[in-house]
Amino acid sequence: MSSLDLPWLQTVLDRLPPTLPAALLLSGQKGLGKEVLALELAQARLCEAGAKAGQGCGQCPSCHLFAAGNHPDFRLLTPREDSEEEGEAQPGPKKTSRYIRIPAVREIADLAGMTPHRGVARVVVISPAESLYSNAANALLKILEEPPANMHFLLVSHEPHRLPKTILSRCFRLPVATPAVEQARAWLRGKAGDRGELALAMGAYAPAAAAALAQQEDFWERRRALLDELWREDGDPLAMAQNAEPFEPAVLADLLQMCCHDLLAARHGVPVRYHRDYEERIRALAFRWDPRKVTRWQDEVLQFARSAYHPLNRRLALEALFAELPAS
Repeated sequence: MSSLDLPWLQTVLDRLPPTLPAALLLSGQKGLGKEVLALELAQARLCEAGAKAGQGCGQCPSCHLFAAGNHPDFRLLTPREDSEEEGEAQPGPKKTSRYIRIPAVREIADLAGMTPHRGVARVVVISPAESLYSNAANALLKILEEPPANMHFLLVSHEPHRLPKTILSRCFRLPVATPAVEQARAWLRGKAGDRGELALAMGAYAPAAAAALAQQEDFWERRRALLDELWREDGDPLAMAQNAEPFEPAVLADLLQMCCHDLLAARHGVPVRYHRDYEERIRALAFRWDPRKVTRWQDEVLQFARSAYHPLNRRLALEALFAELPAS
């Protein structure tokens, strides 16, 4: 996928400064193509043909190396598997970490001390930047305080408020706005099948997220099982917990936060925004659930999402969460 395929990114390209900053922060909600844009900007900066408008030429040796994932002057920092972070193989299945840890940033410090192999520049993309562990963020800050010549850091962030202010202050900030709903709908046509409208809502109106979500059959099956039970007048919290267990905590938290939003909206006569295929049931329950309890339960959902990544019995935590469901 290219930024040319994501028309809402054109306004971002139009706001780019003429010279790529030493540190650029692309911020906005997940599913807008920010990482796609960052990678294209990285390729364009490394392009040996003097690429413009954020696009590499695609023909020079640097562009070929970049496309093959072998460019010596480029690094992509993302959360690694736990065994990689420890520097040695670990028994059992590998788990994806939530963090970018300090060994990865030390590798970048080594890159900063070198001259560019291709003689153009060095570029680092960090995605998502809020996944930097605290000591890794401090190590990055030391580099940003005195950035080497012809070295650029492109930070992609879904939650820029989680980044240290010291790092934010050293970045040229370029927000990526969510496109208008009509533009998102037009882009989704032919990409999401019959689920286009609902996938857009479930993707929080971020079109790239919606297009990916529309193809995830297991998500829709799990969602249906959970919400059929949740929106029953006599729903069983234990059954809800069982149906919720396969979800990643962050995905489940988003899904349940959307439920709370829709309940409160229906209570005030506002159209349901997210779970539109359950609108009739939501409206039937909106005046039976105490809105103050719904608001408190939203906080409990967020607390569950934060704690669910720590060692605990996920099933027991879910049962406790749904036992507090704000049904009157």
